[in-house]
Amino acid sequence: MMKKTITTIILIFVFQTINAQIQIGPKLGVTGYQVISGGSDALGVGIYAGGFFDYSLNAKTNLQLDIAYVEKGSEEGKNINTFNYLEFSSKFKFFTNNKENNTGFYVSSGLGFNLLLDGKVEKENFIIPKEDLNSFDFSLQLSIGYKTNKNLSIDFKLIDVSLTTTDFEFVDNNNNTLQFNLRNIGANFTLAYGFDL
Repeated sequence: MMKKTITTIILIFVFQTINAQIQIGPKLGVTGYQVISGGSDALGVGIYAGGFFDYSLNAKTNLQLDIAYVEKGSEEGKNINTFNYLEFSSKFKFFTNNKENNTGFYVSSGLGFNLLLDGKVEKENFIIPKEDLNSFDFSLQLSIGYKTNKNLSIDFKLIDVSLTTTDFEFVDNNNNTLQFNLRNIGANFTLAYGFDL
């Protein structure tokens, strides 16, 4: 009896997977980030380049997984702070209607798992190298978007904020002790084109 139940569950899962709408494809765009560091950092512009896997759970909900190279950072005077990540993110997309192929407007929320590929922070003529930065960053993400047709999506990530911080303390040339923490906050705009599996 137990074997039949397990077999039935597996068959249902396989049948749903076969009939589900699954898409993969490239995702490209631009980023705008600021580093919260106790200063007056200006927005830094970078690139977003990667791909996605999108699984339609039902008529109004999709699960999407992204992997991308993401440039984050900011400028403070002549100082340039850079954080280049390999980002893995997962999110649920909630569509506002029941159109075929889940097209139309959507909102999404999810989490980002960022691995630092390269980075450098300049503060008060003090340079913090990559080795002293967090190699991992965990972020909360919130987006709105529009799927124009079966394949093309426009996504605007309104909020991408670090949930992890790096704290520093150092003495400047005038023997003043400076303390600050680093945390990324920003947004990005991307275009994605999906191919059916």
